[in-house]
Parts: sequence; structure tokens; C-alpha cells
Amino acid sequence: MKRTLLCALLPLAGLSAGWPTLRADIYQWEYINPANPSEGKQPSATLAPQGAGVDAAPRAFLDRRDLTKAYLIGADLTNAYVYRANLTNADLSGANLTDASMASVTFTGAVLAQAEIRESVLADVTSRGFTPAQLYSTASYQNQDLSGIIFDGNDFTGWDFSSQNLSRTRYYSATLTGADFTGVVLRDANLHRATQGGFSAAQLYSSASHQNQDLRGVLLSNCDLTGWDLAGQDLTGASFLSATLLNVDLNGATIEDVTFYNVTSEGFTSDQLYSTASYQSGSLRGVNLGYNDLAGWDFAGQDLTGVNLSASELAGASLAGAEVANAWFQNSTSRGFTVDQLYSTASYQAKSLPGVKLYGNDMAGWDFAGFNLEGASFGGGSLVDTDFTDADIRNATFGQATYSGWTAEQLYSTASYQAGDLRGVSLLINDLIGWDFEGQNLLGANLSANLEGASFRHAYLANAEMNASGIDNTHLADFTGADARGAQAYFGDAATTDNMIYPDGSVAGLDLTLENRWIVRDYDGYDNGYDPPDPPLAIRVEEGFTTAPESVIEVLFESDAWDSIIFFEAGIAVTLDGVLDLAFTVDVDLADQVGRTFRLFDWTGVAPSGAFTVESEHSWDLTGLYTTGEVTLLGVGGGLPGDFNNDGVVDAADYTVWRDQVGAPAGTLPNDPTGAPVGPEQYATWRANFGQSAAQPAATAAPEPAALLALLVCLARMPRRCRVPVD
Repeated sequence: MKRTLLCALLPLAGLSAGWPTLRADIYQWEYINPANPSEGKQPSATLAPQGAGVDAAPRAFLDRRDLTKAYLIGADLTNAYVYRANLTNADLSGANLTDASMASVTFTGAVLAQAEIRESVLADVTSRGFTPAQLYSTASYQNQDLSGIIFDGNDFTGWDFSSQNLSRTRYYSATLTGADFTGVVLRDANLHRATQGGFSAAQLYSSASHQNQDLRGVLLSNCDLTGWDLAGQDLTGASFLSATLLNVDLNGATIEDVTFYNVTSEGFTSDQLYSTASYQSGSLRGVNLGYNDLAGWDFAGQDLTGVNLSASELAGASLAGAEVANAWFQNSTSRGFTVDQLYSTASYQAKSLPGVKLYGNDMAGWDFAGFNLEGASFGGGSLVDTDFTDADIRNATFGQATYSGWTAEQLYSTASYQAGDLRGVSLLINDLIGWDFEGQNLLGANLSANLEGASFRHAYLANAEMNASGIDNTHLADFTGADARGAQAYFGDAATTDNMIYPDGSVAGLDLTLENRWIVRDYDGYDNGYDPPDPPLAIRVEEGFTTAPESVIEVLFESDAWDSIIFFEAGIAVTLDGVLDLAFTVDVDLADQVGRTFRLFDWTGVAPSGAFTVESEHSWDLTGLYTTGEVTLLGVGGGLPGDFNNDGVVDAADYTVWRDQVGAPAGTLPNDPTGAPVGPEQYATWRANFGQSAAQPAATAAPEPAALLALLVCLARMPRRCRVPVD
């Protein structure tokens, strides 16, 4: 049976989505005693002009409201949206305005005494009545902490910011002529185009940051810094994008992660770079030198990890012995970058180019055989006969690569494909007609491409993207038995989806009588690091669950929590047969898993008939398989703890072996997980596992030593492959 399912992000419901329900009113203030204003203010019975139905609360949505003379004393307006509101004569004494958005608000006559304004937006407010006195009266100013405020579009001519913490502040299109920055902290401040607004070298030099040689993260992009003195400064993470750097003194400066994008045309020279402490120490990690003329520059032996050299002139530049992991060389071969330059790097010599961005280059015939290319970027340029044999390409990007000569055979030759592990690979906008991805791990991959005739049988497509920009590309591909939990994909009625696990975890009837293989992997949900994470999804089988003697259900456990419990639609027929293969993924430390219980099934609402034949390289307690749905790992690699004669069953004979070896050094006995000299620890292991076989535990209890003579019976040895019937 087919089903149509769209799994996509929900659109925003409106600008006010996420804001609290309007539930109160905002009133104007009045004096408690008009004859004596010093007695303070109180809310009056008069609503602010547009104060009806709004609440002065965290995340309040007060966009464009007229709140003239509003009583907001002590209000908690953290994260409030107050864009273009009219706060003329409003009283916000002691209010908490942290993270509030107050761009273009009218503050004429407003009281802000002891208000908290850190991290807020105060853009374009000086033209609407915001004064120095109001700023100086705030608690934030009094505490010398104006950090994180966006001051865009304001006229701060002559204002006093001395000794303030201005870290992470921003001043787009602000006028700073004559403003006092004496002793201020400017770390991570955004001074984009600030020199056009009057910001001067003298103001920078007067800051505590410059005095302490700590200008980390300062953004001075598009500024005219001609002749400025930055010698000895720690400029880590700073930005000089498109800045004029003529005669700027960088002698001894630390410049890791600094942006020097498009600056050679504005006076930046190789000598300035060579004079820095970072260059002298051989570490230019993370420096952005994109879109520059670097012809003939010397980067030999430098640590260029994460450096951006994209679209730069590199003819004759020396990269010999350089470390270039995660470096950017996009669109560089047309500007002089050659295969010999890449081959000369230390990273290439070590066959390790993880994260290197080579998109848009002519790399016909280049050799990446056996390389670590995890997270690297290709495509957009020629890849004709480029050798990827045995390369690790997990999380690599091959956008539009098939239109640049990349072929299925090149993909198939990689170590990642051979190992069935193409996690995170991006194949966006490619012609993948007829390509074979059967059984591949494509977790988080981008497959928004032409998939006509492609096979994804039994592939792991969790969190994969297959419909970028609304592309309908799945209806002609084969997804039989694939696991698409969490995938952003649309599977229409024409798609081949037999036994597929849909993005929501459902299976529209499992039938292994014809297609006899089904793989169950763990699914941990999705977390992109900034949106609320999506939780794990169990598997829900609907309409029926039918297996056959030839069918195989492969279960691949991981080291983290097992989140792939198989549930059933109540009342459906569940017929068990064939093999249940219990295994672990290759990255699991098996020794740490011994004793761990995994719940495979939840039999609630169904009455299964038949039985599985359980296969595994390891020893399992299967007594709960058809009741609680649980299995417990007893031993790894086929060894059974307590089986000291290694015959596949823990019985009286193993006690005899233990007794005869008491006092022997650790490791003497096989299947001894204790790591101790032979003694009581091994006896406890034998006792705990008495009666168990390598395939299935027996229900017999372990005897006390005195009762051993009564156990002169023949205990049948069970094979590794065992059929466990339903009770």
C-alpha cells in the first residue's frame, strides 16, 4: 500500500507567533498626590491611547502602539517587541527592557531612570526624542554595562560612553563624532562604516580595549583605517572586510580568524601580513583572505586550517608544507591555483583534506585516492576522471557535480560507499538517474536531485532532504524497505515504498513474504543546534506484520539509547517467522554493552503467532522477547560469561574447570569478563549464568556447590541459531 506524506517545516503563523496571549491593559500614570509629585506615581483609570488589550509582560507585542504617558514603572518587558511605538512621556522607571526591540520608538519625555537596557535594540531613536540624559539615567549605564545594544542610525555626537562595556554593540549608520570612548570595552563591537560616521583613530586608541591590546572580534569593515596603529593588538575574530588598510601597522598583531576579504585593492600588502605575530608563529588559522590578489605570496609551512582563499589570485603563491584542512579554495583554478600547489601542501601529502572547499574548480584528473575528504566540497567545475577511489566522503558536498563530469562509478569507488556509509553527503541538483544507493546510510544527506530509477532499497534516509524547493523527485525511485524517519520528503502514490518506514515512523503494512529483508536502525531525532530539537521516533506498523521462513529482520544497535521500539496498530495480524538478526554498528565498543537490555517490540494490542529464529554473533537473554519485547546482551563475540570450558553452555563442567584453576592469574579462563585472578569473581559469574547457552538462556537456577553431585545429568547444548517460540 502506498501513502502520501509531506514532512516539512510549518510556516510562521504571523508576525506575532510565539508572543503571549493579550490579556490585560496598559494605563496611563498619574501622581499619587498631584500637589506633591515627589510622592510618586500610580496607574490611573485612564487607558493609554492604545493600551487596551495588551500586557506589559515579557515578549509583549507592542508594535506601533500609542502608549503615551503609559505607566510602565518596574515592568518586565524582556524580549518585548516595541517597534515604532509611541512612548512619549511614558514612565519606564526600573523597567527591565533586556533584549527588547525598540527600534524607531518615540521616547520624547519618557522616563528611563534605573531601567535595564542591555542587549536591546535602540536603533533610530535619537531623532525621536531619545536623549543623553535618558541613557545616562538607566541602570545599565550607571552600572557601566551597555553590552549588546544595537545603536544603529543614531546621532551620538558628543555623547559620553566613557568606561562603558560596549562589547557586542552595533553602530550601523550612526554618527559618532566627538563621542567619548575613553576606557570603553569594544570586544566584538560592530563598527561597520563607523569612520564614515566620524569614528576616529583617537577614539579607538582611548578605549580600554586598545590600551589592553584586546580588540578581539571588533568589526571595522568598510572603514578607512589609513595609518592606524594596530601593532601588538589581539585581533582574533576581527573583521576588516573591504577596509582601507594603507600603512596600517599590524606588527606583532594576532590575526587568527580575522577577515581581510577584498583588502589588497585597498592597500593591504604581503609585508603587513608577514609582520603579524600569527604569521611569524606559522599560524594563520581561520584568516579570510578571499577575493584578494595574493599572487606570489608566501604561505609555505603555515597552518592555514580554515583559511579562505576563494576567488583570490594565487598564481605563484607558495603553499608548500602548509596545513589546509577546512580551507576554502572555491573558484580558484581560474585565478592561478594549480594542482601542484595543492599537492605541495602538508595536508595533501598526509592524504587528509577534511572540509576543504574546492567547489567551482577545474580538477579534471586530480588524484584524491585514499583521502580523508569528510566535509569537503566539490562540483561546479570539472571532475572528469578525478580519482576518488577509497576516499572518505562522509558529509562532503557534490552539488551539481554530475554536470561537471562526476559519475556513479566515481561515487561507487569511494571507501564511504563501499562501507555503506554516506552520512551527510549532499548531492543537491545532480542527475542521479539509475544510481544505486541500496543499503546505504544516508543520514542527513541532501538528495534533492533527479532520482529517476535510483534505488534506495533498505537505505537509511533519516533526516535526509529530498524535496528542496518543492522538487517532486521521489515518485520514480525505489524506496523498498528504506527508513525515512524525519526526512523532508514527499512520497506520492507512484513511489515504490513497500515496507518503507515513513518520515513519521509509520509502516503501511510490513510484508516480508516477497521482499524478505528489513533493517531496523536507531533513530535519535533531529537537532540542528538552534531550532527546538525533534524527538526520536519509534516505529508503528499498521495494517499487518507478516514474515516468512526466508525473511530476515536485521536489528543494528548503537551505543546510545535505543529509540526504535516497534509498536503495532491494535488488532492487526502479526505473523512471526524467519530470522531476527541482532547485531551492533561497527563503531560500538561491545564490551561496554554487556548486560544492557534493549526493547525491540511493544506487543500491546496484538497477539503474535509463530516465532523468530534468532541469529547473532553474541549471546543474548531472550526470555522476554515475546512478553516485554526485550533482549539482554550476555556476552560478545560468541563467548558466554561463565562458559569456562568454551562448549557453549554454562553447566557443572564449568564449575569443575573453575575449581581446578582457583588462584591462577587473570585471563586463564575463557569467557571470563572479570579481569581478576581466578577466584570468587569467576564463581559469581558462573553462578549468575548457570544453565544458559550461547543462543538462549535456560530457566534453570544455579545450584549451591553442595548440590553439584545431584547435577550429573546431560545438559543439551543449544546451537547459535535457535528458534524461540511464542509461549
